[in-house]
Amino acid sequence: TSRWQPYISLDSRFTTTRIKRLLQPPATVSLKVDDNGVLYITGSAPRQWIEQAKKQAMNFPSVTEIQTENLIETERQELQLSKAKLEKQILYFDKGNIQLLASENGKLQAVIKEIKKLTTVAPFFQKDVRIQIFGHSDKGGSAENNLRLSQARANAILSALVSQGIKGSDLTAVSVEIREPWHKEFAQKNQGINRKVSFKVFLTDADKRNYEL
Repeated sequence: TSRWQPYISLDSRFTTTRIKRLLQPPATVSLKVDDNGVLYITGSAPRQWIEQAKKQAMNFPSVTEIQTENLIETERQELQLSKAKLEKQILYFDKGNIQLLASENGKLQAVIKEIKKLTTVAPFFQKDVRIQIFGHSDKGGSAENNLRLSQARANAILSALVSQGIKGSDLTAVSVEIREPWHKEFAQKNQGINRKVSFKVFLTDADKRNYEL
């Protein structure tokens, strides 16, 4: 009794091995072909590799369909990470003025770095970056003075960012009223925690609607 198979076997295990050799996926990508010829690509990879892999795979013998639902573009991950990092940044100020604490200069440079990364990566996804800069103050002084101080702090950071090559049209400076401090539970014990600037990132599509990753 003998059993014959084609020289190029259509067995899913062999197909998976051959497709891996062809596509040369990065270490962050997994490839698998099932018995119906469906190629599953999962993980994360650069946008350029994904587009090239799709073209090559569709011309590959025995591959009938490509599934990439669980494949994330590396650039999108970087965009998400930069957005999250920026929104966690808080810059603290001296009491009663718009001068950053000396210890905050390194954090300001980190803010600049993340904004530049956002504005570089966002166009890959046809998105524009809009960043709100929120100025805060403590409860000392009158409400009117605190409102002016909060706005001045936000304006100062906006100016600092523009001086580093960031487009002013991507930035908005906003004053946060003192009745809305970020850390109410610490307001009495440590007023300095409310002398700050914080950030919120929006990605806008072609229709100018806010889009959150």
